[in-house]
Amino acid sequence: MTRSFILITAFLLACDDPEAMKSLSTGKVELDPTVQIDLTKVSTDDLYDDKIIVRRKVSRDKLRDTKFDLEVIQQIESQEIEVVKPPPGVNVLDFIEEMRASGNYEFVEPNITRYITPPPIDGIDTDEQSPE
Repeated sequence: MTRSFILITAFLLACDDPEAMKSLSTGKVELDPTVQIDLTKVSTDDLYDDKIIVRRKVSRDKLRDTKFDLEVIQQIESQEIEVVKPPPGVNVLDFIEEMRASGNYEFVEPNITRYITPPPIDGIDTDEQSPE
């Protein structure tokens, strides 16, 4: 009982920022939707498919007959998100940069594949850590 009290007290003193306390206590960290993926760290191998995830600032009518008049594959209306297909033959990552620079979108992200892998342990290959 005494050890628990000491640990909790130490934790409370270490977390004097109430917002940090909130995220630590809930186990959830609030996401900033304005942060976009750094495309310099994404390769074409990371792309799940050649689709792009967007939230528009302007109506589709304003983009009609421009290079940003893209086919909508899927809509998530509750979040105002669309999955669009880029024009054939373009480099998807370069096209995303153009879309971001246009100012027509709140965010533009590639549809990428991510894997959950354990952090490496010094001197041990991550494949060696996995039980077979």
